Amino acid sequence: MNLQIKKSEMFETVLCDIWENENGEVFMTLNQLANALGYASKSGVENIINRNDYLKESEYSSTHKMWVVERNREVTREMRVFTELGIYEVAMLAKTEKAKKFRLWIGKILKALRKEEVALVAKPRVLSDKEQLMASMKLTIESVENIKKLDTRMDQLETKVDSQITLDYGEQRRVQKSVAKKVYSLTSDPIERKSLFAECYRDLKDRFGVGSYKDIRRKDKGKALQYINAWIPRADAS
Repeated sequence: MNLQIKKSEMFETVLCDIWENENGEVFMTLNQLANALGYASKSGVENIINRNDYLKESEYSSTHKMWVVERNREVTREMRVFTELGIYEVAMLAKTEKAKKFRLWIGKILKALRKEEVALVAKPRVLSDKEQLMASMKLTIESVENIKKLDTRMDQLETKVDSQITLDYGEQRRVQKSVAKKVYSLTSDPIERKSLFAECYRDLKDRFGVGSYKDIRRKDKGKALQYINAWIPRADAS
């Protein structure tokens, strides 16, 4: 596959190169995608791939030898590039603050590229009026169908992320503080507190069906905090 830079744009402070192959399909390198999503290094996206092995499938990404500049000289390196669907998929799975902003930005960039391609294809050439009309209609139908498929996939991903994503570090700390506040409000006895901490966390895990409070889904965070606030030790409840 032969890749060439189709467009280069700045996303905040990160230069993003949009690559294109001979079939007009667009790609983005792992390194630049990781930078755009706000990760300190490419390992941020590599960790997402390790947790979601399907991202290595050709529908989402592939590896290719590409020219890169290192220490003021050009060298070839084996690099992973993501398809348009792969770009959206990784951006949906990323937990960084920049992920949502990047999804909106890349969507506008790629939409603008498609409009440019449609405009070029629609220019009159040696085709008759009827042939031009047929070609334009076919291209429009295909573009609409592809966009609908992509929109459907993105909706599915939104639902998947909402239902599966777990508490981040800050949210975990909030749960810990809520448990501590509850336990300290119940007793001043250090030995009894230790027992109540264990009981509260055990009941919390049972209530939400998880192996650790850290695995509570983010969408259930509010319910978890309400549960802790209303929690009563079993001895008191009886």
